[in-house]
Formats: sequence, C-alpha cells, structure tokens
Amino acid sequence: MKKIILLPALATIALSGCTSPAVQAQNAFARDLAEITNVKQAADILGMPTGKRTLLGKDVYTWQSSRNSQAIKFGFNDFGNLRPESQIINVRCKVELITVENSLDVESRTYDGSVDGCQTYISLLNNFYYSNHPAEDPRKDLATYTDDDFDPDFDW
Repeated sequence: MKKIILLPALATIALSGCTSPAVQAQNAFARDLAEITNVKQAADILGMPTGKRTLLGKDVYTWQSSRNSQAIKFGFNDFGNLRPESQIINVRCKVELITVENSLDVESRTYDGSVDGCQTYISLLNNFYYSNHPAEDPRKDLATYTDDDFDPDFDW
C-alpha cells in the first residue's frame, strides 16, 4: 500500500516542474512586478500611469492597455474538413500599485489580463528585472557569441 501512495506523490512532484509558456510568463510577470518598490520607479519602467484614485487613504496607480488582436481558431466545414477561422479579439492588461498611506512606496501590487495583452509590460519588467539580476538572465548566453565561436570551414 505504501508504494501506491508514494507513486502519485512522486508523479505530482515530477509534474510540478512542467508549466506552460503562458504560466511561466505569468509567474515571471508576478516576480518582476514584486521588484517594484515605489511609484516613481514604476513610472520610469512602465511609463506614466493611465490613472490614479484614492481608496481608504491609499493611492492606487493604474497602468492599463487594451488592443485588438487576431486569433486563429479551427473549426470544421460542412464536409468535415478542418479549416482555420480568423477572429478579432480584444486583449487587455491592467497593473495596479497600491501605496502606503501618504507615500509613494508600494504596499501591494495586482495585475489582470492575458499574457498577450500584458506583453508590453512583461517585456519592460523583464528588462528591469534582468538588469538587476544579470546572472539569472537566460538571454545572456545569446549575446556572448563572437566570430571565433563559429567554424569558418563549415560547409553550408
């Protein structure tokens, strides 16, 4: 009986490392957003906020974007053949930073939207995060190649 209980536990541990690119992007977005410590820093990275309101004495700064994007979905025609269909969808993103009362320091952060809608903010925050954590940057290896790394005798 112990083996039966152990196998699902091992499977859960093994599969926990498997995440989709969308989930990875959302996790990175949350990680990068957590690096923002004050509103001025956020404005330097994300641009000027699109809105500001006060809620229970705390300022809430909002960055919001919305645009149309083309999505392809697949359906079947009258003959049972698979065919692509183009569809225009609205993708959006909203980032909110809530400050400590009477301060520009960030107390909490939220975001809402699709990975596609948040792509601009994701890219900006990724650049900021990796500038502060260069050893973690997966892109660093791409920039280190020189002409010496390539075999000039390679037959194309």
